[in-house]
Order: sequence, then structure tokens, then C-alpha cells
Amino acid sequence: MLLNIILVVLVIVIIWAGINVMKKKKANKQQQQQDQ
Repeated sequence: MLLNIILVVLVIVIIWAGINVMKKKKANKQQQQQDQ
């Protein structure tokens, strides 16, 4: 049960990191359209 929780958290962190990388690449291409 604890192992499942750790696994879910790990997957969420990996996905979150991937989304952040994609956002940074888009921001670099668009030269930061707006401040968030």
C-alpha cells in the first residue's frame, strides 16, 4: 500500500517535470509572451 503511494507520487513528479520542460521550451520560442 505504501509502495503504491510512492509509485503514484513518483509518476506525478516525472509528469510535472516533463510539463515544466515543455513550458520552458515554448517560453524560449515565444520569448516569454507574458509574465505569469
